[in-house]
Amino acid sequence: MNRPQSRKKHSKKEARQEINAPRKKLAKKAMDSNMPIFIRQKLKYFATCADFRDNNGCQTGASKQSDESSPAIPFVSLVTFCSKNPCSSAFIRGQIFARWLHVCPSALIVAACLLRAEGSEPASAPLTVEKHADRLIIHRAETPVATYIFRDDVIRRPYFAHVHSPSGFQVTRNHPPQAGIDPTDHDTMHPGIWLAFGDISGHDFWRNKAPVEKMNNVEHVEFVQPPAVKLDGADSFVTFVAKNRYVAGDKTICFESARHTIRATPRGYLFVFDSQFSGSEPFSFGDQEEMGLGIRLATPLTVKTGYGTITNSEGRHNEKEVWGRPADWCDYGGIVATKTATSDKEPSLRTGLLLVPHPQNFRPSWFHARDYGLLVANPFGQRAFTKGPASRIAVKPGETFRLRYGVWSYSANLDAKLDLNEMASEYVRQAEN
Repeated sequence: MNRPQSRKKHSKKEARQEINAPRKKLAKKAMDSNMPIFIRQKLKYFATCADFRDNNGCQTGASKQSDESSPAIPFVSLVTFCSKNPCSSAFIRGQIFARWLHVCPSALIVAACLLRAEGSEPASAPLTVEKHADRLIIHRAETPVATYIFRDDVIRRPYFAHVHSPSGFQVTRNHPPQAGIDPTDHDTMHPGIWLAFGDISGHDFWRNKAPVEKMNNVEHVEFVQPPAVKLDGADSFVTFVAKNRYVAGDKTICFESARHTIRATPRGYLFVFDSQFSGSEPFSFGDQEEMGLGIRLATPLTVKTGYGTITNSEGRHNEKEVWGRPADWCDYGGIVATKTATSDKEPSLRTGLLLVPHPQNFRPSWFHARDYGLLVANPFGQRAFTKGPASRIAVKPGETFRLRYGVWSYSANLDAKLDLNEMASEYVRQAEN
């Protein structure tokens, strides 16, 4: 394989123009508010870096020890070559990075971000998380993954909104729903993905219907474990533990320790929910349809639009066959067309959400499934779904009641085999980590 050649000499004027142009481009990108903060900081640094201005590959005194037989590849040339050759093999581009990083190893993250900005996202790009006063925003490179909202004056319980698949398609309904595009029903009840209960000790923490000043409230107390990004081999994941207080009027009903993990894997994004409930006084979970982990699908993926399908682990399909039946898992997804930067064609993908109750929950879940886009895994609704005796799960002081669920956000080519049983099993394995 031929090495990149050393650069030909330029006049001083040409050299200054070549140096300043990429600096201005970097500075402009550093002002892009859509980019994650850590990327903007790196871009800003390199836009003003004195070592960058000398047009010698960010070569500093400490890094000028490379031997003369290995010519330095300037940062500008590296980015230009790779961004203009997005179809060149990863191996060849990796060799160029390796040669250049011998001169300037500290700029790898910036080079990777610029390549992504030109449409060449690394397959193993790690997740990132930005913390705000009321929410966590999770990205992978420049692609949104999800937003975890823990304070909301209207929806008085935590939830995930704007959930995307790895292809970049939003798989949960727009929040708030957009009139003329989305059905606007249940706008404060179905924000995306949520864990909620229509009856805890007789109090409703699902519907958000009472006036705000009288509404029952799932109050975010604190992050017991602050949001952090971790690596696990080729996977990356965001993890945090939130402490929530369930309040009815001025009375505390119970507390919830909610551990959340969002993992980026080759199969898709896996959302792991692990909640433990406890209280200083007795409390209990009642029997309704509106109990458990719920998801609201993006409008183009619903059965009602004609593009979506509900499928459970028993091979049953759509609301008529799935509603009120127990199952190990339930999938809700559809076929979407995706435009690419390299083709005018619109290849079709299967994308959606796979909801998996943990097999060690106190009881298997019935599925509250609707063709308009709702899916809820509910282990409480014994009378609601079977017309049997009413269920009430009591929790005494000093006891802990645990609920666990997994949700896969996925996308796959139509000719690819999508093994939903294996995905459900992988969630169970990951839940034990």
